[in-house]
Amino acid sequence: MRGDKMVEKRERLRLPVSIHSQIAAHIVQEVSRISKRNDVSIFFRKINESRLVPAGSMLSMVTFFASRGEEIEVIIEG
Repeated sequence: MRGDKMVEKRERLRLPVSIHSQIAAHIVQEVSRISKRNDVSIFFRKINESRLVPAGSMLSMVTFFASRGEEIEVIIEG
């Protein structure tokens, strides 16, 4: 993390497709690349749920069970 200041950014998305294993693999690959390059952590959370899912973890993404049209929150910390 840069310095001692933590910044958090939240965005809501409506999923155009369900997240299945092939899409999850692409998401994890891109999130890992972005996280390393920018020294951030990226999480997904379903709207109206409290569980944060690390978007860079294949196991977490496969168990996320997000469906087409569902609204999720993307949280970036760093």
